[in-house]
Amino acid sequence: MGGPKANEESDKKDTETISQSTILHVGQLTRNVSVAHLQEIFGVYGKIKNIDLAMDRVVNLPKGFAYVEYEVRADAEKAREYMNGGQLDGNVTTCNFILVPKKSEGLKDKETERVPPPPPPRRSGDRDGDRRDRDGDRRDMDRRDQRNDRDRDMDRRRRCFHQLILLTA
Repeated sequence: MGGPKANEESDKKDTETISQSTILHVGQLTRNVSVAHLQEIFGVYGKIKNIDLAMDRVVNLPKGFAYVEYEVRADAEKAREYMNGGQLDGNVTTCNFILVPKKSEGLKDKETERVPPPPPPRRSGDRDGDRRDRDGDRRDMDRRDQRNDRDRDMDRRRRCFHQLILLTA
């Protein structure tokens, strides 16, 4: 199938894609860093097209990395040269170019993000609690209630029996 030649071609395509990329992955950020902070620091090196700061939705804080997209490759190279290994809010940062999918025009805009699927349809049937059993027949709620009452009675009897044993011991 794919010998050494196929791997070389794949690597060559990856390096070509990276050499065309204007997007930097900025890693090792603290949770104090904001988009405005990144704009201020990375804006020194050239005109920024977009900044995507990855957020932890549970705690609503940054995850520790961001993507900074420049309009010109030379500006991105300059930012990488100075900020890779540089300090930002006390942490030593990493800056590297990322692979960009061919169909994508840079980072996703907020309007083009994937929409979650719709919720599953509700089950048909009455809303008063009647359900069908495995055979497709309707089960009556009264039977279920009787079974629950019977279980409760058994539990009550067991507790009384155990208390009686404890008292006589």
